[in-house]
Amino acid sequence: MRLKTQLLVWFGILVLLFIMIGAMNLLFFRNSTSTVEDLSRTRFEVDKQIQRATLIIGEIHTDVLESMVLGGPDREARLAELDAQALQFYGLMDQLSVALANRDETLRTLFNAFQAYYLVGKRVLRKTGAERLAAGEDTMRVFMRQKEELALTLNQAYTTYESDFDECILETHDSIVDLAQKSALLITFAILLSIIVTFTILKKFRNPLMSLMQAVENLKAGELGARAVIYAKDEIGALALAFNDMADRLHQRDQQLRSSEKKFRSIFENATDGIFQSTPEGKIILVNRALAKMLGFMSPEDFLQESENVVNYYAVPSERSRLLARLQKDGRVSVDTDLIRQDGSTIHVALKCHAIYAENGEIAYMEGMIVDLSHIEEARRLTLAKESAEAASSAKSEFLANMSHEIRTPLTVIQGMSDLLCDTKPTLEQQHFIQALQASSSHLITIVNSILDLTKVEEGCIELESIPFDLSELIQKVCKGFATLAHEKGLELIATIHPEVPLSLKGDPTRLGQVLYNLVGNAIKFTNEGHVILTVEVLTSATTLSVPGRPTLCFTVKDTGIGIAQEKLDLIFDSFSQADTSTTREYGGTGLGLTIARRFVQLMGGTITVDSAAGRGTSFLVTVSLEAPVSQEPSAHPLGRALVLEPCQMAAESLAITLSGQRFTPIIANDIEQAVALIQQTKDSSPFNLALVGGPDWKESVCQISNVMGRMSLYALVTTSDLQTSQEMVNSSGISGFLTKPVLPCDIRNLVSQDIRCNTSAAESEKDADPVGESESRHLHILLVEDDKSIRKIIEIYLRVPQCTLEIAENGAEAVERFKIEIFDLVIMDIQMPVMDGFQAAKGMRDFENNTQRPVTPIIALTANAFDEDREKCLASGFTSYLPKPIQRDRLLSIVRELAEKSSHYK
Repeated sequence: MRLKTQLLVWFGILVLLFIMIGAMNLLFFRNSTSTVEDLSRTRFEVDKQIQRATLIIGEIHTDVLESMVLGGPDREARLAELDAQALQFYGLMDQLSVALANRDETLRTLFNAFQAYYLVGKRVLRKTGAERLAAGEDTMRVFMRQKEELALTLNQAYTTYESDFDECILETHDSIVDLAQKSALLITFAILLSIIVTFTILKKFRNPLMSLMQAVENLKAGELGARAVIYAKDEIGALALAFNDMADRLHQRDQQLRSSEKKFRSIFENATDGIFQSTPEGKIILVNRALAKMLGFMSPEDFLQESENVVNYYAVPSERSRLLARLQKDGRVSVDTDLIRQDGSTIHVALKCHAIYAENGEIAYMEGMIVDLSHIEEARRLTLAKESAEAASSAKSEFLANMSHEIRTPLTVIQGMSDLLCDTKPTLEQQHFIQALQASSSHLITIVNSILDLTKVEEGCIELESIPFDLSELIQKVCKGFATLAHEKGLELIATIHPEVPLSLKGDPTRLGQVLYNLVGNAIKFTNEGHVILTVEVLTSATTLSVPGRPTLCFTVKDTGIGIAQEKLDLIFDSFSQADTSTTREYGGTGLGLTIARRFVQLMGGTITVDSAAGRGTSFLVTVSLEAPVSQEPSAHPLGRALVLEPCQMAAESLAITLSGQRFTPIIANDIEQAVALIQQTKDSSPFNLALVGGPDWKESVCQISNVMGRMSLYALVTTSDLQTSQEMVNSSGISGFLTKPVLPCDIRNLVSQDIRCNTSAAESEKDADPVGESESRHLHILLVEDDKSIRKIIEIYLRVPQCTLEIAENGAEAVERFKIEIFDLVIMDIQMPVMDGFQAAKGMRDFENNTQRPVTPIIALTANAFDEDREKCLASGFTSYLPKPIQRDRLLSIVRELAEKSSHYK
């Protein structure tokens, strides 16, 4: 409420209160005066009526006495006159009844007395003279007595009226006194209320005004944060609000000034270049820290204390005069000059300054900036060196890419021709020649990949992926890749994933797989007898920080090989370093595998350690944290009991751990007799649901168990060298199938997800028998774009099946023209080609599809560049898939088969 409104309200209340008190007093006094006047008037009338009544009684008495004493002939006239006088008295009685209200008894007595008096007088007047004489004194006495009673009664009535009148006067007096007292109380209350209201208003005004005055004083004293308290939204509150707004603007402006001063002070003090102010005569006014240090001083204060004139710091003092002359002429100047430092040495600087003029037009002082050109020249040299190094690195990368292409292209031919020779039914000696070619080419590819990986790691160009993957399938790929080599050397290759390890993970499976591939490959290479064990478990040691959703996994690769000498343990992770570097070393290799493995583990935030000694094997331990789902799939019901017959104790225990992780209850049998006995003992009570049989005599063991197995599923555990024999036994003996060692959780999971008695080998043979979808009735029209004749020939033979028609183009330009004319189901195109490369050709094909609304055609890229960014570049350029050289027939046919199955979506 506004202040003016408040004052008007308070004043109105007080005025209304006093008006009410005055009105009440006035009304009461008017009523009291009226009452007194009415009483006086009534008394006057009553007095007149009493006097009249007395006169009437006197007249009646006189008439009666005269009639009694003197007699007279006009008796009737006197009676009539008596009746008239009685009527007058009755009229007076009526008037007195009004004055004597609530006095019925008095009136009745007066009426009865007059009635008796009237009747006596009337009887007297009716008598004759003789009768009246006869009555004599008795009648006179009665009449007189009646008159006295009437006079007494009338006197009593008058006395009663006076008493009532006095009471009314007293009541009116008491009312006036009571009204005076109440009026005094009301006036006192009004005065007190006025005083309270006055003090309240004063207090209400005083506090805001004092607060505002205090805030003004504080602001005047320099306290920009001072603010007035706003008590109400009135005029004083509006004034306080305006004051606070003004104070806020002042405070904000002060903060801006302080911030600006601080900013420019910071720029001045922290500038890397020197800043100065000096007079035209050379007196130094101000310098910053950079200029002081530039000239060899510890601080600006030291410089100002020791320096008298800036001329002393010019290596050529005359340059100062020339500079001042140009400054007076142009107002600003920029020159390169040499300055003398405190220690006497000189520095080459760039000096830029301008003049600040006084009111009289003369130069008051000059200010400017001094830049140390020696640092800039050094930075320019460093920049040139950096650009030269980057150019060299780029040239190295291009050289490695070209070398990779030049090496992979002939290797593609070598491997392709070796594969084709295998299809010509070579002799045993020719098979050895082909295997030597394939092994050498694979080894050369491994060397090329290792060199490229090391180059990318050293350049810091590798970025880790974070994609979902199955750990069991990843380890299966690693182990299957070395299973043949391990089995040929007679080694037991064991892989164990403990049940607590989550199989669904998120990370970079390619880099993790490469680390395990290098470790397992080295373990097999340096082990001639015994075993190689890969174990995965969750690390729960006290020194390991457990992050929810990111378990720390421990990968252990342990072998029984030649081991590493203690003095060589620190060298094995260095590039191109091996434990045995002599010219007579037994084991080959580039010495890059462990270097790359350690770099990849470090990129993943993990560690890799080794424990070994010469002659007692080696154990590599890799710890890395990977992301895992917070909630794993709920445990399903147990799948039953599983019998494990495996002579190698470590392999049997590993298989038991794998089975328990897949909800089987494993039972290990030491020999065939115990296995048969266990099957027969539990056949009726708790029979086995699954039996896994391995070892050197697995064929005989399978035959014996098949005779007593009942409805149990029987699988043989075989090596890669036993695949042909195991397939024959599946077809002849009717066992469920076979599993290639080592057995991993994904192998058991595949058994559970399928009909456990299905013939898996038959399914695989059917799959191999249909490499590019020969079962499909639709014909595939394929365009091959490759400039190398040998590679064209190899791919042409790879795809020589009835369902494929192959068209050839030797460069990208020819391929684009053919693509515009004909419709192809698939395009296989090299990247590096003359005339037009694969990227340009793919773009031209995609542009043509977009312009003509043609359905998208799958395009496979053939390239010798094996980096991840090369694959991403191919996919981003319009290619559907990516196939690095040397081309593997199985992988090519798999991609072609997959795209052929999807081609119905494009057509």
